[in-house]
Amino acid sequence: MKADFETIVRENTAWILKYVRSKISNKDICEDIVQDVWMKAFRAYDNYSEQGKIRPWLMRITQNAVRNHRIAHDSILCISIDAKIDDNDPIGNFLSDDLTPEEEYLKRELTNEVLSAVSKLPWEQREIVTLRYIYGFPVNETSRITGIPEGSVKSKSHYAIKELRKNFGIPEKRKGDKNMDCAEIKKYLFMYALGKISNEKKKVVDEHLSKCKVCSNAALALKKLITHINVEDDVEYAHCFIHIPEIDAFYISVRTRFENVEEANKWLEEKNGDISDQSEYMKSVWTKIVDLKCMFDNDGNELPWSVVGEADTHKYYKADYLKKVYENNWQYFMLTSPDGAENKTFDYTPSKEKPGKFISNAGESFTVSIPMKSMRYQAIPADAKNIKMRRGSGIIDCGTYKFAYSDRYVCDNDMISLEYTFELD
Repeated sequence: MKADFETIVRENTAWILKYVRSKISNKDICEDIVQDVWMKAFRAYDNYSEQGKIRPWLMRITQNAVRNHRIAHDSILCISIDAKIDDNDPIGNFLSDDLTPEEEYLKRELTNEVLSAVSKLPWEQREIVTLRYIYGFPVNETSRITGIPEGSVKSKSHYAIKELRKNFGIPEKRKGDKNMDCAEIKKYLFMYALGKISNEKKKVVDEHLSKCKVCSNAALALKKLITHINVEDDVEYAHCFIHIPEIDAFYISVRTRFENVEEANKWLEEKNGDISDQSEYMKSVWTKIVDLKCMFDNDGNELPWSVVGEADTHKYYKADYLKKVYENNWQYFMLTSPDGAENKTFDYTPSKEKPGKFISNAGESFTVSIPMKSMRYQAIPADAKNIKMRRGSGIIDCGTYKFAYSDRYVCDNDMISLEYTFELD
């Protein structure tokens, strides 16, 4: 049953006025806009279908009223620095991870400074920050109100808050870094092996590796394997695929040639790194037999990403943020099996010809769509014996693991395969 319209007005006027005041500094104009909102809402209320979504409905009317005023008066939509908010409003709670008693008295002053900083964010980020952190709308309702996909709402929120924290000299939250388990640590092992990891993160990984032999063996093998991986400067596209079955980890690196690097970086700087609205920029596709866990840029910075589509057998992903590109630009991915198993090993089969021995038929194949240099490596237990290559380039001994590999240049629609057998006591 629909609520009485007078009740709707009484329960929602305060937050509507607060929202309008956050956009327009003139108090009299704000009150006029609120009256306009209620006139429009009253006219449309008979056609409103009660679904418990009255606030999003009113928010859309309010946003349109503010935008209409801006267009009519050729003004700039912004958040007013004199908009006051209560201590328990969400935006007043993200300024630091844990405010000390001495810092509490500064919260209100800091909040107004934050509102000033918010007004300088890109338009979509301002809208999302206002809806999520001032008015407390969840991601799905923010997405519905703004028409921005939920994944983009999350990424734009992340980078808006990151930029605000940076402006105020507040360190980023790093919850759980000191207690990462194997599932978390393995996300960073390839970047650790490359040396593209922050000192703070390196300390956490070092601490874990000192206690975990499985992860330590993988890290040591990756460091040695990297010395064998080489891509010439004149190669336009390269793809490196490393699979370590024992820890259920796929480390994939893609190198792309960027034209007009200076122009691209200038564009990224103007967008403050936000590329979430670029549907094809930094897009990748992965088969559904693996799940993407994280991606990194050329410098080892972890990137936020979104699922932007899927087909019967594949999912499409893209980075939502990118700070910088290079002429020969690397992007790094870490994936696992969909079921998230942590102890995956090869499917060992008892050898009929040699009692007491085990043999594994392991292999992978895929077809490329563009010319590239393809490098594929799969880890084999260090104590494996009688390794026989069926298709591929050979074996690399990296101490804690051996790697069967294929390293070659391929053409359009070329099939890449890596097949081999080995014995294990």
